[in-house]
Amino acid sequence: MVVEQGQSFLDMVLQETGSVENALAMAIENQLSITSDLQIGQNLNAVPVTNKRVAALFHNNNKPATHQTFPDSGNLSPILGGIDYMAIEVDFIVQ
Repeated sequence: MVVEQGQSFLDMVLQETGSVENALAMAIENQLSITSDLQIGQNLNAVPVTNKRVAALFHNNNKPATHQTFPDSGNLSPILGGIDYMAIEVDFIVQ
């Protein structure tokens, strides 16, 4: 099976086996950590399907893709906003 854009290791486990309970077995099979970042186009070896109904949901173009990359955390500044940071007639307009 080939990793597509946006897919995490757990996405691939769910897609191929129908259950995230197979994560450890698939990690051992592929000599990876379950938190490993996968590369687009990377080939993974599958383990047996345990939940055929769930695995059947992920055919053709219906594939889970929950992986997100974030910028270096050292460059992030907190976003101060929301109702806790609003002042009447400054940020919070009363009409």
